Amino acid sequence: MRKAKTCLMILFVVSLVASWPVGVFAQSDDDQASVLVTGEVIFPTGDVAIAGSSVSRGGVLEIRGRVGVGELTMSDPRLSGTQAATFNRDEYGAVTATARSMLVENDEGSWQGTYRGMNDVATGRANHQALLTGQGSYNGLSAILFYDGTVSDGFSVSGSIFPGELPDYPDASGT
Repeated sequence: MRKAKTCLMILFVVSLVASWPVGVFAQSDDDQASVLVTGEVIFPTGDVAIAGSSVSRGGVLEIRGRVGVGELTMSDPRLSGTQAATFNRDEYGAVTATARSMLVENDEGSWQGTYRGMNDVATGRANHQALLTGQGSYNGLSAILFYDGTVSDGFSVSGSIFPGELPDYPDASGT
């Protein structure tokens, strides 16, 4: 019985992979095609926080107006460049919630948007998501990026570039 369940699961996964719309995400020379991207961001000083202020209110440490600057290197050069973010962070004991306005600039254009996520205070590990809109040569494009890592070690980054606005997620109700 276990062998039959394993075979069914393998067939199910293979059928999902085989039916995935690969062409939608294939890398292309066409600047308007959707593409998957990977890369990293490194903060040269190992310290993302510059300036800003902090105050403790009701057991929450509120950090406001800090600036972080790093170098974003991606598999698609349109998303590579200097990444600057002004951020606000609330520390709830072991976990922080972070919200940032973000700008990525290079010689061809820029990307602007928001960056949100959670951090583990003890390890410094963070998981964040950035939603960006292209400017200049990237006008008419959008990007979504997922960050995982630490300021001291750098962040691995993965995501997608889309023509137009970011697509909506499908209905999660299962119907």
